[in-house]
Amino acid sequence: MQSHVDARFLRDIVELWALEEGAAARLPGEETLMQLFGTNRSTVREALALLAQSGRVDRRRGVGTAWAPTAPVVDIGLDASTSAVGLVSEVLKWFVLDGPPPLTTILPVDEGEACLIVEVRNWSHGTVAAVGTFYVRSPEHEHLSRDTFTNDLPATLRAAGVVLSTARTTLRAVLADDADRVLLQVPAGTPLLRSDSLVSDATGRPVFFAQARSADAYRYQTP
Repeated sequence: MQSHVDARFLRDIVELWALEEGAAARLPGEETLMQLFGTNRSTVREALALLAQSGRVDRRRGVGTAWAPTAPVVDIGLDASTSAVGLVSEVLKWFVLDGPPPLTTILPVDEGEACLIVEVRNWSHGTVAAVGTFYVRSPEHEHLSRDTFTNDLPATLRAAGVVLSTARTTLRAVLADDADRVLLQVPAGTPLLRSDSLVSDATGRPVFFAQARSADAYRYQTP
């Protein structure tokens, strides 16, 4: 696990945990985060620095790290007239983790259950459109292949006979940090749209969680 948990991955997990706990959440100490995620101190500190850079956490010497009481106000415009077509997915990471503890923050996996983590960068006509991470439960992830993976995960799973029923999606605006600057090729501080989606099957069992961060070059189509 240690070789896969980098600062971006840890940033996303910690942020989701804090959002679940609420605005008054006090994050675990560095030692606790190192043990929970099987990673080293430098990775933990880099992840917390990314969260502090975007105004999501408040770090004070002798006090600890707390979720920022007031998230920065970010304004981002959406163009509802153009669909995101011609997307090409570049797989950045592909690995399996056994949950919990970290994965239960975003997906209710069982003890020891294998969960596939796929990080992708989507390109549209030569421009980076979004960076996203998929967390897919077992046994559904056994239908997926790195060589044939596409951003349309629901269609892939349906073709394999998995009946998907509902999706709960949350949209929020965030500011790009240094990790976003590198992957999305935008200046740090650029307004981004972040989406978090939990997709369940016909029985209500969550199948996968998808998290994406996109710059304002990414367009959406409304019905």
